[in-house]
Amino acid sequence: MAVETHVVPPQDLRDRIRSGDVAHLAAANFSKMALAGLDFSRAGLRAANFWQADLTAAQLVGADLQEADLRGAMLQGADLSGAQMAAAMLLRSRLPGASLVGARLEQAELIEADLQGADLRSAYLFKARLTAANLAKANLAQANLERADLSHSNLAGADLRFARLQAARLQHVSGAGAIFLRAFLENADLRGADLAAATFQQAFLRGADLRGADLSAAQLGGADLSGARLQRARLVGAVYDARTRWPIGFDPAQAGAVHA
Repeated sequence: MAVETHVVPPQDLRDRIRSGDVAHLAAANFSKMALAGLDFSRAGLRAANFWQADLTAAQLVGADLQEADLRGAMLQGADLSGAQMAAAMLLRSRLPGASLVGARLEQAELIEADLQGADLRSAYLFKARLTAANLAKANLAQANLERADLSHSNLAGADLRFARLQAARLQHVSGAGAIFLRAFLENADLRGADLAAATFQQAFLRGADLRGADLSAAQLGGADLSGARLQRARLVGAVYDARTRWPIGFDPAQAGAVHA
């Protein structure tokens, strides 16, 4: 297995970064550079190349990273709060424990990215591509994921309370134990999703496609499932209450759900 190496940035570039002179670094080439712990806060980095760069624990608060190439970059523990990252490329980037609170990631490419335990509260991920991403135990509370593609992603234990997931693609996600409290999932595609023991209390699932999904032991109190497609869905041990709304003609007790 090849050992990954990182290039030390030239002295003049290091001096600029350390002095805070980072306003105009658009399209700069940082490919494979060792940039761990450096401060790029509010830097102008639009379309910059960070391919496989080491940005571990770097400060990128409020940075302009729109259309930047961050494929394979190491961003463990980095602070990207409020960063502008529309259409950024983060394919297979490593962001475990990173902070992306309030970051704008509309149409960003996060395919197979590692976001385990990352903080994405209130992040804007409209139409972002998160296919096969690792979001286990990530905090996505109040995030906007409308029309995002999360198919085959790992959402186990993730917090998506109050998140907006209208028309999102969530086919075959691993979401056991995830929290969707009061989340908006109207017309979302959840076919074949593993949502065992997930929390959907007071969630909006109107028109959602849950065919073949595993909702066993899920918490469905107060959830709105009117118009949802539940063919072949597993509901054994799922808990619902008098406020839960089901599709017309659907018998939850016959499907094994439990009235609390």
